[in-house]
Amino acid sequence: MLPIPGPPPSRGGWSYEREQDGLRVVCGAADGCWRMLTRYGTDLADRFPELARITDFHGTVLDGELVLSPAGMRRRYTSPEDAARLADDFPATVVVFDVLALNAVDVRHEPYIYRRIALDGLGLTAGAWRTRPWTTDPPADPRGSIAKRLASPYTSGRSPDWIRLRKPSPDRAEMPHLAQPHHGTAPVEVVLDERRNTPRARLEHRVSQ
Repeated sequence: MLPIPGPPPSRGGWSYEREQDGLRVVCGAADGCWRMLTRYGTDLADRFPELARITDFHGTVLDGELVLSPAGMRRRYTSPEDAARLADDFPATVVVFDVLALNAVDVRHEPYIYRRIALDGLGLTAGAWRTRPWTTDPPADPRGSIAKRLASPYTSGRSPDWIRLRKPSPDRAEMPHLAQPHHGTAPVEVVLDERRNTPRARLEHRVSQ
């Protein structure tokens, strides 16, 4: 799911987050293994061994940004053999802002507010995995922020439910923005729970823990 550019929403029902200057990745874990896919389907997991903690969250798929120092960006292209050494010199962080699956249950159809509360419940507050702070208060300066509609499901491609904010122009009317087709987003494989628990029931159970 990708944002479109636009002015801040004029009504309530939105959340706001500050963007990081990182590489967009989707990360998933199952059976002690994990993957970290870029938007174009490249798996970077073996180049970032310090991020393997996600295997603690079986059946979880997270959406976020891989954040590195400018010098550390070369880790994306190094061999797995050099990964451990470079992890000490150029540690990586994944800043997570959405969850696509939880406890092996696909939650992409759930409203963003449910997914966000579930994500906060994972306790990713320190170390190499962290959740991006969010608020329902519009920022004084919208530049560098993303607005997300609280009732929106997670969809593929660009969506008007996510807006990369810019300041409204005072000297011209804003034109409506249409979602543009997006090419190159790799599909995310999500393992679904085969039991009869509904996604909502499983989600609320996880949040209450």
